[in-house]
Amino acid sequence: MLKKFFILFSAIMLTGCGLFKTVKEDAEYTFDKTKEAFESTQKKVTDKYNQTVKEITETKQEIEKNIEETRKETQKLIDETKKTVEDVENAVKEVQEAKAAIEKITN
Repeated sequence: MLKKFFILFSAIMLTGCGLFKTVKEDAEYTFDKTKEAFESTQKKVTDKYNQTVKEITETKQEIEKNIEETRKETQKLIDETKKTVEDVENAVKEVQEAKAAIEKITN
């Protein structure tokens, strides 16, 4: 009887050990797959973040370049407008001088 009990106990222990081994292997497999998924997701998020930072930096540089070009073009237009105003003022002055000379001659 003791021998049967010992054999039964040994069989239960071996079955338990086998189940424990299977559970352990399943847990390790699940852990490995979860770790792989986490690392893959982490890499995707990091790549997306780096891409976004790159795009923001490029956009900022493009905006700064456009602002500088617009500033230069605006300054050029201001300078051309000042020159035009000076030319018109000089032309008006010359016309007034010519008018005064004509009046002086005709009087």
